[in-house]
Amino acid sequence: MNKIPIVLRNHLCHIGITRQHDIGTLCAQSMRNYWILNCNPKMFDFENALQNEEILENGMTWKVSQQEEEIERNDVFFLYVGHPYQSIVACGSILEPVSRIECDNVSAQYWQIESKKERNKRILISIDHKFEDYILRKTLNPKGTHPTKTIPLGEQGSNKKVQYTAVSRFLELCKVKFD
Repeated sequence: MNKIPIVLRNHLCHIGITRQHDIGTLCAQSMRNYWILNCNPKMFDFENALQNEEILENGMTWKVSQQEEEIERNDVFFLYVGHPYQSIVACGSILEPVSRIECDNVSAQYWQIESKKERNKRILISIDHKFEDYILRKTLNPKGTHPTKTIPLGEQGSNKKVQYTAVSRFLELCKVKFD
C-alpha cells in the first residue's frame, strides 16, 4: 500500500482495506454488481421453489423494482427471505438483464398472489448455491458494523445493490466464490 497516495490509503484503512491483496480483490469484485433480492415468504414459497429441479436447471424470473438500469448479465444475487427467516437462503447469477415480461410458468406456481405473476420488470436468475445453514441477518449485520460495510436487507419487494465496500466482507461470510 506504500505506492497508494496517503489520502486514499487513509480512506481504505478507515473502511477496513489494509493490504495490497484487498485492493486487488476489491477491484475484481467491483467489475460486477452484487444484489440482495428480497423475498416475502408469505407471498412466495421459496422453500418449495428451491427444490424444483426445473428451476435449479433452467433458472427462474424474478421481479425487480429498483435500480433496474444497473442490473446486468453476470451480476450476482443473494436471496434474502424476510420474517420469520430473516436470512440469506440462496445465491446465484443474473442470466438476463431487466425486461418487461410475465413470470415464467414454473416459478409462477410458487407465488401466493396472482398479481405477482403479471407482466412486469423481471430478470432471469440462476440458482447456483442453496445454503444448507441459512445466513442469519444478525450474522450479516452485527451491531457495530461500519455503515459502509452494511448489507442492505429486509426491504420487502425491492432489490438492493450491495455497496462495493461491503462485498468482500459479505462474500467471506457467505463462503462462496464467483468466477
